[in-house]
Amino acid sequence: MRFNMCPSRLPWKFFPICLSSLSLFLLLLPCIPLRAQGFELWSSGDETESIWHLQRAQTGGWLGSGIWGSSQAYDCWVWRVDDAGSPLWSYVHAREGEEILVGAVEMPNGDWVVVGRSRDWSTSFEPYQLFLLRLDANGALIEEQVWPSELSVFPTNAVWDASNNNILITGWKESEIVENEGFLLVLDAELEALEEETFGLGDTRMTNIMHGAEGNFYLSGVDATEDAVSFVLYTVDASYSLMDSTSLSFASSPTLSSHGAWMDVEHVFFAVSDKDENNDWRAGVIRCSHDLSGGEWLPFEQTSENISVGGHRNSSTNSQTVVGYGTHPETGDLGIWTRQVSNSFAALEEPAWLTLEHPLAVLRCVHFSQSQLGLGGRLNESGNNQGFIKIMDSPASIDAPSAVFPSITVYPNPTSGFVHFEPIPGTTLKDLVWHDALGNNVTSYVRPTGTWDADISDLPQGHYFVTNASGHTLKASTTVVKVK
Repeated sequence: MRFNMCPSRLPWKFFPICLSSLSLFLLLLPCIPLRAQGFELWSSGDETESIWHLQRAQTGGWLGSGIWGSSQAYDCWVWRVDDAGSPLWSYVHAREGEEILVGAVEMPNGDWVVVGRSRDWSTSFEPYQLFLLRLDANGALIEEQVWPSELSVFPTNAVWDASNNNILITGWKESEIVENEGFLLVLDAELEALEEETFGLGDTRMTNIMHGAEGNFYLSGVDATEDAVSFVLYTVDASYSLMDSTSLSFASSPTLSSHGAWMDVEHVFFAVSDKDENNDWRAGVIRCSHDLSGGEWLPFEQTSENISVGGHRNSSTNSQTVVGYGTHPETGDLGIWTRQVSNSFAALEEPAWLTLEHPLAVLRCVHFSQSQLGLGGRLNESGNNQGFIKIMDSPASIDAPSAVFPSITVYPNPTSGFVHFEPIPGTTLKDLVWHDALGNNVTSYVRPTGTWDADISDLPQGHYFVTNASGHTLKASTTVVKVK
C-alpha cells in the first residue's frame, strides 16, 4: 500500500504489515513540511481500503480504523498519522474470513482498543462475532478477544468511561428468526465483560453512544415495530441503569450515522437520513433536549440524493455544522458537503461542497476535536477504493491548534482532585484556559513559570480541554479527565 499526501506526493512506499519500513520513514520525518490548515491523505494500493472510524489521539495526530482487502475477504485496518498528515504506522489484522473495525478507544496509558465484527469462512458462513484488538501506542498487537455468539453481533460504536475505567460498546444482535435487539456491553480495562443491557421494543438497532452532559450516556438507534418506524434515544446513568427514553416517528426507515452525534448547551443532535416521496435519500438532523422532553426532525431540501454523517457545534455562533455526502448536482460525482443549521433550527443557505483531490468520495465518519474537523471514508479512482482522511480547520470559540502541537505532561490523569502540569522545554505555563466537552470556557489558572498543581476538585466530572493561551507561537494543549 502506498500513501499519498495532497498536494505533494511522497516518493516512497509504506506497507502496513511491513514494520521494517517504519524506521526509514522516521528518518525522513524532519524533511516533511508542516501545514497549519489541515491536510488530505489517502491510501493508494491494489486492495480496497475504507476508514470507518476516526478520532484524535491524546498526544496529537489521528487514528483511523476500518477495512483493508478485497470483496468478501476484508481484514481490519488501523492507520495512525500525526498532526501534519504524515503516516506513523499502519496495522492490518489478517484472519480467514472477514473483519471490519467500527470503533476505537484510547486507553489512559496510550494503548488503543479497536472494536469490530468478524466471521470465519473457512467452513461455511458463520454469524458475525464481536471482537476486540488491543494495540500499543506504536501499533504492535498486545491481545485479541472474540466473544462467540449464536446470533450475529453488529457493534457500531465504543466510548471510554473515565469515571469507572470501563469501555462501553453499543450495537445490535440479529438472526433469521429473532428480531434485532439493541445492546450495551460494559467491559473493564482488561477487556473482561462486566454486564450487558438490552434495548428496544421490536426490531431495534442501536447505532451510537455518546457522553452526556451530567455524567450520563446517550444511546441512539432505530426501532421498527409492526406499525411504525422510529428514531429512539435512551439515557443511562453512570451505573448504566436506564434513566429515560424518547422516540420520533418516521414515514420510512431512517438511517443514522454510527458517529453522528454531538451536543450544545441545551440539545443533543444526530445526523440522520431518510427517503422522500420519490424514494431518494434525504439528509437531515434531529435534535432533542437534554432531558428528552422533546425532539424534532429537520430534513434538508436538496436536489440530489444525500446522506448525513455527522456534525459539530459552532461555539462562537451557537449554530451547528452538519456534514455528509451525496451526488453533486452539477458534476454528478459523489462528494462531501457541509451545511449550517441556525440556533432556531433552520437550514442556512445552500450546502457547500468540499474540493477533494479525488472524485467519488463516500464519507463514513466525522470527528470534531480541538477546533479541527476530521473526515474519513473512501475515495474511488478508476474503480479502486482508497481510504482517506481529511483534516481541516473549523470555526469554534476554542483557538485552533498550530501545526506544531506540543503536549503538556499532566498527571495523575484521570484525577479526582489535584492535577500536576509540566510544560515541554521552552514553553512557559501561563493562563491555562479550560473548556468542557461542549466547548464552554470553564475556568482559567494563571501561573508565571515552571510546573505547578491545580485543584479541580470543585469541577464536575468529565473531559476538559486545556490550552496554554499565553500568546506563544507554539501553544501547548492537553486533555484532563475529572472523575468522582
